[in-house]
Amino acid sequence: MKVIHLLTLAILGICIGIVIDSELEKKRIKALLDAKLLEGLNMEAELEQARFALSRSKKKQTDHLEEIRMLKHTVADLEKMKTVAKTHEQATMQLEARAQKSDDHLQDFRIELSGAKAEHQPLVAITSGEFRNQQNQKITERNEARKPKCPNDIDEFKDYLGYNLANIGVPTNEDYYVLLKDYLSCILFQGRPVIISRGVGFNLIKCVSNTLIKTPVFPVLEFAPDITEHEITDFLSQERRIVCLDNFIGNYNETKLLTICDKHRDKIIFLTVTYDRTLTYVPQELLKYCNYLNLDRIVAFSGDINLTEAPTAIEEGDVLHTTITSDARWSTVLKEILGELGISDTLSMYKSSTVTDEMHMCKLLAFDVLPYCVDVLKISPFHTSQRLVKYAGESGRCMYKDLFRRWFAK
Repeated sequence: MKVIHLLTLAILGICIGIVIDSELEKKRIKALLDAKLLEGLNMEAELEQARFALSRSKKKQTDHLEEIRMLKHTVADLEKMKTVAKTHEQATMQLEARAQKSDDHLQDFRIELSGAKAEHQPLVAITSGEFRNQQNQKITERNEARKPKCPNDIDEFKDYLGYNLANIGVPTNEDYYVLLKDYLSCILFQGRPVIISRGVGFNLIKCVSNTLIKTPVFPVLEFAPDITEHEITDFLSQERRIVCLDNFIGNYNETKLLTICDKHRDKIIFLTVTYDRTLTYVPQELLKYCNYLNLDRIVAFSGDINLTEAPTAIEEGDVLHTTITSDARWSTVLKEILGELGISDTLSMYKSSTVTDEMHMCKLLAFDVLPYCVDVLKISPFHTSQRLVKYAGESGRCMYKDLFRRWFAK
């Protein structure tokens, strides 16, 4: 047993030695492997650096090649420029030679011209005078052609206009019917543009055109941001008697527009606006040079109309210049009303100076002043003007007080 025990110990010792040697070998191999791995990483880093250096080298090479290519093009361009410059230099020399010859010919021509002027001076004076006379005659004819025109028989126009208004549904028994015909007959032939909302304006223009020039069709020029003064002038210079400029008020320079229109006073020019409220943004003094017309409360002018009245042509002539004699009483009444309604002094003075009688004042109130207050200024005239209440209120003497209160006292 003792021998076996000793043998076992010996074998165990050998095994322990083998294990120890194995561990040592394992550590040695691991250390060797780590060293190789580190060496591999270092080599990979060196390789990446080499790749990066190679990439930079290729980019520099490409840049250098591009610079060389551009330099070659530049050299070629310079050669072309040299050739062109040489050609231009030769052409310049030729032109200088020709210019010298031209100068010589011009000097000869001046000498001949001087002699011709001396010979024909009397003829030139006569011709210049004739030319000036012709130009003055043309200007006179053009100015005469641009004078305002009106029907030779205004009652005939009113009658036929009434037929057209009735045809589209304007009630002939309404209290405003005669007032409207008279007012239109007054403002259409003053050579001043008429401002009216597009909604009712187009239908009115059809009636006026069908009455006056035998057609309900009329030309319209719509505003565009890039429209020019020349285009407007060309439009107004056409032969048509009745024309429409749409949406210019509030979008185009009003002073320039009125100046253009004033050169075409032989036309009936309608300036249509999308909304009456647009006039809030233009000076009230504009209405000194235009006629504001508001028919929004007459239902027949709204929407699409079917105008079937037979067209007519009314003979017209130049408007005779007459001095307006205002009625002191009714001018004062209107001026007081306008002042209380907040209308500017300038416009108030102008409108009141045009009042010739009470009927004229009522037409202004119905289709101009009172709708302007309600639709443009957004004020209630019967709550603002005591003078208006006194004249057209419930106990007032105005024959159209019921109409005014129905339309404007709400």
